[in-house]
Amino acid sequence: MLRGDYDEATRQYQRSLDIDERLGDQTGLATTYSQMGVLARDRGGPADQAIALHMRALAIRLRLAVPEAVFDLRNLAAYRHELGDGTFGHMITQTGSDPELTSMLGSLLDQVDTADSAGAAHDPHETNPAH
Repeated sequence: MLRGDYDEATRQYQRSLDIDERLGDQTGLATTYSQMGVLARDRGGPADQAIALHMRALAIRLRLAVPEAVFDLRNLAAYRHELGDGTFGHMITQTGSDPELTSMLGSLLDQVDTADSAGAAHDPHETNPAH
């Protein structure tokens, strides 16, 4: 795949989702949703689409209690900073995410912001771990 071939990347991620769903691979689903969120951002797609994908990945990762959840939290925190609390909050409510997750999201994002601003080890070019 050539760099920047977003249509092909989208097709491949969709294939990955189909396979992960058939296998019941929750880790794979979370990784693919997360990567699709990054792809949506990279291709300049609507913020609400990327946010919804990261929320799906985050919900799975929190349920599995895996550390990769911080990847989605950082991406969501970046959107919150770019869009502002009001617009971001509106987009979150539109995702149809679990109300419990939605209600605790602000606190989780604040924790990530605090950790990152305190100098926690964080490579700004970090990529999502592949499955």
